Amino acid sequence: MNHPLIIKTALAAALGLALTAIPSPADAQRSTAERQAAREAREDRGTRQTETLFPNATRQSPTATVSQRMAPRVQRLDDMLEGPENAQEVVAEAQRLINDRNANAYVKSIAYVRMADAYEELGDWDNSFASLERALQEDGFSNDNHYQTMLRLGQTLVIEERTEQGLAWLARFFEESRSERPEHLALMGNVYYQAERFPEAVEYINRAIAVSDSPNPQWNQILMASYAEMGQSDQAVRVATELAAASPDNKQLVMNLASAHLQADNYEQAAEVLQDARRRGLFDSGQDYRHLASILLNTDNQEAQAASVLQEGLDKGMVEGDFDTYFMLGQAYYFSDQYDGAIRAWTEAAKTAPNGEAALNLARVHYDEGNWAEARRYANEAISKGVSNEETARNLIRNVELEMSR
Repeated sequence: MNHPLIIKTALAAALGLALTAIPSPADAQRSTAERQAAREAREDRGTRQTETLFPNATRQSPTATVSQRMAPRVQRLDDMLEGPENAQEVVAEAQRLINDRNANAYVKSIAYVRMADAYEELGDWDNSFASLERALQEDGFSNDNHYQTMLRLGQTLVIEERTEQGLAWLARFFEESRSERPEHLALMGNVYYQAERFPEAVEYINRAIAVSDSPNPQWNQILMASYAEMGQSDQAVRVATELAAASPDNKQLVMNLASAHLQADNYEQAAEVLQDARRRGLFDSGQDYRHLASILLNTDNQEAQAASVLQEGLDKGMVEGDFDTYFMLGQAYYFSDQYDGAIRAWTEAAKTAPNGEAALNLARVHYDEGNWAEARRYANEAISKGVSNEETARNLIRNVELEMSR
């Protein structure tokens, strides 16, 4: 018997299961060591690379190099970035190098990039961006370094939430470099995703996947999340299914598949995915059990399974025995006609309840079971703790007193 006044836990409130957000670069603070490693990866240090990154670029690549006279000055600037000098000293030294009448465009481009690094260390983004722009204006780098600097400028602008400026530089990068390298296309897709321009994100990620021999699984995650944001749930499920099939023991991909099914209103399929994950030992937190129980509790005729899942989590010590857990467990037992279990669970919930709602549920189930004294006791407790509809509790007390007077 399902009491009409006991409401199942709302899925959105209890579940909290969503597609994994793609980490924004802005969410991670880069350490000094990481910045140094990034500089070494994106810039040459006085040696010219074979120009293979952008073979279709519209720009004619310069041939200037660091002269023998200027090489020690450039090396000192590099050493300062790695050494104990503070960033302001690096800025000053870079400016002296730029002002030197013997510095050619290539040396000036290097100095401006080092200056940008120093300003970045200081958290002075305006001057860091301006320095990168000046490095590009000097036009001294080879195509490889020129376009990688442009890529850095566009990406960092987006990271620092100067989205339109960043996208403009990235658009220029693709227009001039004509790059079809999958890592560049995927970066653009990620940037568009962070900017919440999901159709463009889908376009670039699909292009990256198409030209890559071994696409990065994260690209598909961006693609899946973009489809979900666009309301194309069927496409999101398709991508999530492919990802999970390729790495069946990757818990996060399995959770993403369940979430994609939920966003497509495929509750039964979401429950099946998570049930399979539970059977295969992928559950490693109490939240996993709560997620699954919430879905089952909101799926027709699956309330008994919800109770079983929550109880298993409690028995294993993975689910915390707090108010929320016991309140949900009481609902699962109640709606599967396991009234003794509902009474046990809601009795535990009532001990730490922030209000009288758990006590009111206890009053109702005791009333259904004919336990008049307990029903009256918990109805009064509900009133004393506060409930959303106090009149409901008072009506229950009146009904109890009528029953007891017969």
